Amino acid sequence: MKKVFHLFFCILFLSSTTVFSQNVFESLPCLEKKFSIVVHITKDSLGEPNILESDIIAHVTSLNNLWDDICVSFEICEFRYIDNFQYDIIDNIDSTEWPQLQVDHHVANHINMFFVQNTLEGSSFASLGGVANTNSGGLVIVKTHGFSVIAHEMGHFFGLYHTWEGSLSANPELVDGSNCDTAGDLVCDTPADPFYEDSGIAWVEIGTNEYLYDGLDANGDYYIPNVENIMSYYPGGCNFTHGQYLRMANTYLNSNPKMW
Repeated sequence: MKKVFHLFFCILFLSSTTVFSQNVFESLPCLEKKFSIVVHITKDSLGEPNILESDIIAHVTSLNNLWDDICVSFEICEFRYIDNFQYDIIDNIDSTEWPQLQVDHHVANHINMFFVQNTLEGSSFASLGGVANTNSGGLVIVKTHGFSVIAHEMGHFFGLYHTWEGSLSANPELVDGSNCDTAGDLVCDTPADPFYEDSGIAWVEIGTNEYLYDGLDANGDYYIPNVENIMSYYPGGCNFTHGQYLRMANTYLNSNPKMW
């Protein structure tokens, strides 16, 4: 049943949406790049890491499958353990604690992944476009979060916004895609997504992931978001679009100096 709905979604989206950006049809560059990851694991007050290295290795292996479209792979070059348990529950990305964690432990020219027990908001986070910064930034992953969250945060690290970016702004993305270059996530083959946090709205059907919201955009068009996109907030995100791959590749290609 889920497969039938997904096929219906693809047909409906292609038949009802006009894509205005010219770069959607641009060939994806092949970066031929293997990124080295330094994994930092915080310990709790009893000195326990509360996560297995083997689980992290499995997640990174799965990242390789997702990023293969632009010839990118990842390898863990080192596991490091942080004995200061105060970092095991960290403030959020806009706090002073995250910059201090980088000062104390960041390894230059590598992707730095910090696994913590929790954050104050309970969310994992990443430095937006951090792949273009060799001396700071990284990903903070809550240890109990699964692969889809890690992939989502790595998407941010490579320069991707949420598919619902700016949904409550004065210039939300339109369903017909006519403002896709300046609104939303700035990627024109990701459909407009009206989602916003703490809305109390039942956006999708639990179990089938069928889209339920019947609100309209400013033109009176119904939204048909990609509920399986990794950068959405719908459960079970599992894919990137061509345009998202292109944006991620260009985030790295336009960086100078480049990460090892």
